[in-house]
Amino acid sequence: MYVKRSSPMTPRILLLSAVVGTAPALNNLSLSLNNLGFYQIVKLLVYPPKALLGAAIAIGASVAYTHYNLAEQQPKKTEPTEVSPKRPLEDEDDSASSAQETPLMARG
Repeated sequence: MYVKRSSPMTPRILLLSAVVGTAPALNNLSLSLNNLGFYQIVKLLVYPPKALLGAAIAIGASVAYTHYNLAEQQPKKTEPTEVSPKRPLEDEDDSASSAQETPLMARG
């Protein structure tokens, strides 16, 4: 069931409401003090810095992500282990020569 609650009016919400409420008034004030051409030029000049800032943030995030992935893929350094020398098999020489002989070679 619906329970009526009070509005969470915090100082942050009050400040946001004040800024959003005064923006149209300041916009209209700017139009009354300046001609329309200046207003339109200034409004359009906002976009290139905004695009550059967005690109810089995206490139920075991409570099950080790549660096993080490369750091994860690095093999972890381990202590070298002592390897025992390989002992030769007892029948190593005999098995190599017998593998080369075939039944046809043994007859002749």
